[in-house]
Amino acid sequence: MHMVTDPMKPKTTGLKIISVVLAILLWFYVMNQGQLSARQNVMDVDLHYRFVAEGLTVDGPSTVAVRLWGVFQEPDRIEAYVDMTDIGEGTHNLPVHIEAVTGAMFTRVEPDRIDVVVRKTRQHIVAIDHEVIQNPPAGNEILDIMVSPDNCLVKGDDEAINQVRTVVCQVNLAQASDVAIFNVPLIARDVNGNLVTEGIRLVPEQVQVVAVIKETIATQTVPLRPNLVGQPAEGFELGTVKLETETITLVGNAIRVQPITEIQTDPLDLEGRAESFTETVSITLPEGIQGYPEQVQISVEIVSSEPQQEE
Repeated sequence: MHMVTDPMKPKTTGLKIISVVLAILLWFYVMNQGQLSARQNVMDVDLHYRFVAEGLTVDGPSTVAVRLWGVFQEPDRIEAYVDMTDIGEGTHNLPVHIEAVTGAMFTRVEPDRIDVVVRKTRQHIVAIDHEVIQNPPAGNEILDIMVSPDNCLVKGDDEAINQVRTVVCQVNLAQASDVAIFNVPLIARDVNGNLVTEGIRLVPEQVQVVAVIKETIATQTVPLRPNLVGQPAEGFELGTVKLETETITLVGNAIRVQPITEIQTDPLDLEGRAESFTETVSITLPEGIQGYPEQVQISVEIVSSEPQQEE
């Protein structure tokens, strides 16, 4: 029987061989280039532990080195992780994985396997303290601070939990007034006041703080002065001036009240006056300040400026 040979088969086989050779050459080229530029293409990234079973905690490396070859624009988005699915208590040697990096032709993680220790977590309830790190604006004071919830759950391994002495939310009231409501993250501290961050988890991680702020009210008594304007009629002059009360009591924001050293009445016009008189005059105070009395009776003596003739 005469067999028919496909004349294209040798050519196709040759192309396949050439493709394989080119791929191998490209691999060695990229690897050599990677070694030459390894300094700028090797970076430390955070190592995440995924799918840790409830009630367990993992003790292992927090970072790994990742080597990249290729064109990539966002190396900060590289994510390395260890899959903890179905991993129970004990010591384990597990592979490290890398999420696909856009633009990277090749990736390698160092080390590619790590040792981790998995332990049961312990937990206890701790009361939350608040710590005012900045007071309200001048002239204001704190009436009350409420934290919700007022307890938190501290989870972690025995060694880490034993370090926690207090859980605190830091409150900044620099811009607060009236009733201020905001969310504040929680921090754990040891017996020396140092932060505890490794091996624990706080539940919840933040709390709601309600701060009630009120003005600082001050009371102050200062002299009351008559505000006399104008001149008596020709041939007359001002004699004695008496106020029903010579002081006024001020009540208001401490920042506004404390600098005041005296208060003047509203103007009392003497223009053209030729005889003594008594008049009730109002007292206008600066905005935000109240005073007692609100008005005062002023007795003004008008006397002749002409010399009296002797009989």
